[in-house]
Amino acid sequence: MNLSQVLKRALVASLLVSAAVAVVGGVIGGIVAGGPGVFGAILGALLGLVFFGITTVSVLWGRRFGITGSMGLVAGGWVVKMLVFIVALIALRRAPFLDGRVFFFALVAVSLGTVLSDWMVFMRARLPIFEEPSEPEAAPAPEHTDAGDAADAGEGTSDPARPDQGPDHDIRA
Repeated sequence: MNLSQVLKRALVASLLVSAAVAVVGGVIGGIVAGGPGVFGAILGALLGLVFFGITTVSVLWGRRFGITGSMGLVAGGWVVKMLVFIVALIALRRAPFLDGRVFFFALVAVSLGTVLSDWMVFMRARLPIFEEPSEPEAAPAPEHTDAGDAADAGEGTSDPARPDQGPDHDIRA
């Protein structure tokens, strides 16, 4: 499974969580506050879906533009999210057609449910955190000399791959 498939699953899971919160919250909101409670639950679930969906979609689209483009889209998506959220809260703060308590609890339920569903999707995905290093290429075999004479003279004992060994760094001294 690749990251695109995982992100699409996370988006579908967020949609399902938001739909469930809208239905359950709508029923509870209807019992508690009537029509404004139903509308508050639906609007809270919808705003929660938009809030979390923007991040998932920006990461999904950002993969096409490399790491810099991806980070730019995620950061830009975050700014858009904050602006939409602030504008929505200001516009709806005294709206007579929704119950603020039901709206709040629906938004919190979508937030917690989406975080939990994202966690479950990513934990089941088993994406590799790092890539296995490739096998190192075999180094060419060193030329053989008479080791006894070279070792006694202190020459020829250096390994070019190990600069800490050689005539000046003889470990026998």
